[in-house]
Amino acid sequence: DVLAFATKVQQLIANLPQGYNNPLLTMNAIATRSTYNHGTFNGHDDPSRRVKDSIIIGDGVLQFLYESGLQSSGPDFVHAHEFGHHLQFRIEDLAPGSSYDDRRKELMADAISGYFLAHDEGGDMMANDIGIFDETAFSTGDCSVTSKDHHGTPKQR
Repeated sequence: DVLAFATKVQQLIANLPQGYNNPLLTMNAIATRSTYNHGTFNGHDDPSRRVKDSIIIGDGVLQFLYESGLQSSGPDFVHAHEFGHHLQFRIEDLAPGSSYDDRRKELMADAISGYFLAHDEGGDMMANDIGIFDETAFSTGDCSVTSKDHHGTPKQR
């Protein structure tokens, strides 16, 4: 029964420390792809209902970076990493059919963000700041190497 399952999930969340405000519930950052010139949004042809490219960074990610001592340039790295995914979307638009597994996409987004943040005409960050986004990437790696959603091990990132 779907309603009974939904009720159990709501109870589980309500019983977490801080309930619905628990930072683990927003421990993610994502880049969303625009639906402009790409079909429809929820079946609507109305252009005003289409979605723009977006970057969403959860409060849990920001709290994690702060509590890990990575607040000085960690958020810049996360934002630049997600922007790297927007560049990948454009590459896919220019070369349809080119596809990479999630691990390669994530490692490529790491490289794009590092290049941008270190470049004189990008983030123009100094070496100590670059070390912080190295730590940020390391801390967001995972060891689920058999998962299709694998983002790369901490060492790879």
